[in-house]
Amino acid sequence: MIRAHVGLCTILAAGLVAGCTTRASTVTDTTARPKVFRYAYSPGSEEAETLTLRIDKLKTYLASQLHVEVEMYRTSAGYGPVIEAMRAKKVDGAGIGPFGYLIASEKAGAEVIAMRGTRSGDPGEYGGVIAVGRNSRIKTIEELVAHSKELTFSFVDPASTSGFLVQRAYFQSVGLDPDRDFKKTLFSVNHPASALTLKAGKVDAAAMMEPVPGNIMYKRLFDKGRMNEGDLRILWRSPRLPASPIVVRKDLPEAFKKEIQAAFVNMAERDPELWKIWPRSGGDPTQTKMLPATDAVFDGLRAMARNVKNLSLLEH
Repeated sequence: MIRAHVGLCTILAAGLVAGCTTRASTVTDTTARPKVFRYAYSPGSEEAETLTLRIDKLKTYLASQLHVEVEMYRTSAGYGPVIEAMRAKKVDGAGIGPFGYLIASEKAGAEVIAMRGTRSGDPGEYGGVIAVGRNSRIKTIEELVAHSKELTFSFVDPASTSGFLVQRAYFQSVGLDPDRDFKKTLFSVNHPASALTLKAGKVDAAAMMEPVPGNIMYKRLFDKGRMNEGDLRILWRSPRLPASPIVVRKDLPEAFKKEIQAAFVNMAERDPELWKIWPRSGGDPTQTKMLPATDAVFDGLRAMARNVKNLSLLEH
């Protein structure tokens, strides 16, 4: 873990996409159909075999739907490398968190095209939490705020929605400045790392997506017995948040963007095996699907981000 430092440089200087070449974008004008589609993904916390299987299937699927060569680029941890790679036009599309999308839309010309939702057409949602260890002396969120000077606190990533933004907004609403009012603040890089760090007692409290067995983010921890449901206690839950979207570079040809959107929106029907292993926050994959998405879905989150003090990530 590292000492938390919040700012655009933290995110955009996090590193370039591993394996990206330095060639110019494959798109030289806004009407020519590109010959290559370059998609960035983050390794997250999954088993290597599971991730490799999904990425291989996604590459094959996108190539069959778009009828172009598809290149997959693995990023380092966090959303910063994806944002920077898109800004530099080294990748054309990616899956990214909701807050990461807000940053990418303003700093890297990203456009949202799809997101997980329900079969009835409602956008998908999830939430973030503030948690403590099972044996913590802190019993309520009010106690955590009152004793913050004595506590260490872990966020996930400075571009994380459910592991940073919503918790920071909450702290502001009760007059707590995490950079000043905790004994120490840290970044864990991903949600399972936050959960395990908290369980091990290395921090007193942590922000993360809710750690439940049905969430694919935590599946390996529960399956391998590294975490049980009673290991952490939730002190606070966020309002519901829009699901993570699929984004593309805005300057891609309009017709090509529509093809990419159609490929993701129709994934469940066109490639059921890929859909079964697609990342999700929990629930039955047969009751969810990918939906077309627009920027307006994220207006509420954008308003929240703009109101958080000392968060110089979105233009005003």
